[in-house]
Amino acid sequence: MGQPVKLSDGLVADARSVCAVSERSIAGQIEYWARLGRAVDGALDGETVLQMKRRADGLSLLDTLTNRTREQRLAAVQAFMEMEPFPHYEGVPGKKPLLVRVDADGTRTVGKFVNQVFREIKKR
Repeated sequence: MGQPVKLSDGLVADARSVCAVSERSIAGQIEYWARLGRAVDGALDGETVLQMKRRADGLSLLDTLTNRTREQRLAAVQAFMEMEPFPHYEGVPGKKPLLVRVDADGTRTVGKFVNQVFREIKKR
């Protein structure tokens, strides 16, 4: 049974901005982040955690976009996405439902999410 909890506006806004791409609900996205954090918590040493916090500057994605020009917002979103663990996802210009998945080794795969699973689009 679920339990109601209070969450910061920044966390909810970040989850809202990501959930459209990940095809999760806001609650599902926050639960995913919580499970991921719990899974890696024991594997990270203190210095690694401090470095990660320094990179994020303690700001939410929403905070980084407030009162910025379009170019500054695009650069902030790009920087935010690069901080996230792999894989990264990029849009395909002119082909709205398609994305490019970029893996840690640089492999690029064109596809789309189907039932919350990224599916490669085979070239014809």
